[in-house]
Amino acid sequence: MAAESRPPRERNGQNDKEKETFEGERLFDLQEAARIIGKSDAALRMQIRRGSIRAVKRPMEDGSGRYKYLVPESEIRRERERLASREAARRRYLQEATTVASEFASRETYQLARPSARYSDLSRERAFFSELFDEIADLTDRMDRLEHAFERQSEDTRALIRALEQQMELLRTLVTALLDEQSKKDKPSDD
Repeated sequence: MAAESRPPRERNGQNDKEKETFEGERLFDLQEAARIIGKSDAALRMQIRRGSIRAVKRPMEDGSGRYKYLVPESEIRRERERLASREAARRRYLQEATTVASEFASRETYQLARPSARYSDLSRERAFFSELFDEIADLTDRMDRLEHAFERQSEDTRALIRALEQQMELLRTLVTALLDEQSKKDKPSDD
């Protein structure tokens, strides 16, 4: 059974690039689609190239060989829904995190107000955090010592470079003096 070939699609001949249609669907140029979605042109172009947003690729009308992307309205709607869903999920996560933090804070406040059997748990948590802060302080001190050692090595390296530059300058002076003296010996005197 031979595969059916589709006839080439005809252009609708409209000059207004925002009102072009494709299979009955309105197409938007890249800049307008990006504005509607709320993204930069470059971000939308990258999504089109990756294939996460479908678009129609059409040659530019100026005959330059370049092309333009036209984004169907359904893709714009789908991307806006995806972004809205992502934003809603982020808000839910922040709400849950805020609730958990509030519950934790109120529980800790209650435990501090009424010492009980949970006091040992609180003591263990405090000990853990105390050790953690000590470790952080030790790491900070170590980092400071390493930075100081690095700076000292850098200063030593710069001092060595300066000393080498001075020795090179001295050698240039000596070589120049020797060459001048040699050229004077090689010249016959006018006496």
